Parts: sequence; C-alpha cells; structure tokens
Amino acid sequence: MIGASTIGTGERRAFALLVTQAFSVGLAFGLLYNIAYTLLVYEYGSAGLRLVYVLVGVVVPVVTIGFNALEERLTLSRLSLVTMAGLAAAIFLLYLLSFVPNAFWIPFALMALNTMGSLYCMMLRGAQASEIYDARTLKQYYPRITGGEILAVVIAGVAAAPLAEALGSLE
Repeated sequence: MIGASTIGTGERRAFALLVTQAFSVGLAFGLLYNIAYTLLVYEYGSAGLRLVYVLVGVVVPVVTIGFNALEERLTLSRLSLVTMAGLAAAIFLLYLLSFVPNAFWIPFALMALNTMGSLYCMMLRGAQASEIYDARTLKQYYPRITGGEILAVVIAGVAAAPLAEALGSLE
C-alpha cells in the first residue's frame, strides 16, 4: 500500500490514523443512515424523502455559515474535536428525544444530521490530510483514505439486516 521509500514514518502513522478515522466515520454514519432512512420511510413513506431533500438544502448552507465562523476561530484539531463531539452529542440527544411522544421530526433531524455529519467530517479529514502531505502525496494517497469510509458504508449496509434481526426492528 505505502512503500517506506515514498513517505516517512510519521506520515505513515498519520495515514493509518486518517484511514481509521475515515472507516470509523463511515461505519457510524452508514449505520445512522440505515436507522434514519428506515424510520423516515416507515413513518412517512417516500414523501418524507422529498421533505428531507428540501430540509437539507436549507439547513446545510445555514449551518455551514456557522461552521465557517468556527473554522476562523479554532485550530483544525480543536474544530475536529468540537465537530465530532457535537455530532455525537446530537445523535445521543436525538436518541433520547425519540422516546418523547409526538416527536415526529426525529427521522428528519437524523437524516439532516447524517448528511451534515458525513459532509463536515469529510471536509475536516481533507483539511487534516492537506496539512500533513504535500500536494503530490495527497493526490496519491487521499483516495485510499476516502476508500476506508466508502468500505465502511458498504459494511454498514450489509450489516444492517443482521443487526436488525439481532437487536429487533420497528415491527
């Protein structure tokens, strides 16, 4: 995969960490997508998807303005930490709120959160990689880093049915 002659030890460690991060994020958001999509379609059918597309189209640009403001004030490592912690807290909060009666908006929020979370995590990972590698090395290895996320999303999709059977489903 990476030869010792092409990048140094520190860069190899960074590569392994970036691939691990990409895989972990892909697995988490792949599983979240399966849950959110299932809840949405179960409750609202395909009409719910159209509403999600509009919601994401409105919410993502607004949140991105706030994200850009944070980006100017925080270091990349701090922004990454705040973003990951914020996403984890939001997912946990939505889980808790799903037990509240008449919380009809939870599937919509989960779908929007999934879209924003995967988008911002990918942007942050790209920024991290661009601080570590020069342009030539980045061009060579970034597709492999991103491949870790894509592989994890596929694994999450394959694992969804067995997990639903083991943990129970909506029915």
